[in-house]
Amino acid sequence: MAIYTDVNQTTPYEKAKLEDVQAVFQAIENILSTRTTERFFNPAFGIDLESILFDQIDDLTALEIFTRVTNAIQQFEPRVVIDFGQTTVLPDEENNKYDVDIVFFIRGFDGQKFVFQDSITNDQVEGAVA
Repeated sequence: MAIYTDVNQTTPYEKAKLEDVQAVFQAIENILSTRTTERFFNPAFGIDLESILFDQIDDLTALEIFTRVTNAIQQFEPRVVIDFGQTTVLPDEENNKYDVDIVFFIRGFDGQKFVFQDSITNDQVEGAVA
């Protein structure tokens, strides 16, 4: 039996709800892809990455992205405990992007680690499950 369930926002015609790990990954992707003030009744939800994505691609901006991403996940996804020692945001100047690996535990899953991999560019945020 599932501990967590959410509505499947990607392919609801194939599967109406997501359970457990899939539900949490979808929630993280929602946080990263939602701009603050975008949700009318919850303007604080999401993350403001647009204001820094045109800054120079370097370690300082990567640290700012790391801080914003981890703070947003901590604030809006209580099912997740982030492993700060293994979570990384690495600048990739050659490809004009930041590679993000969010390493975390899901409450109720007996210490099992999960990784959410993401590429953040100045025109989009794309998530992937690893």
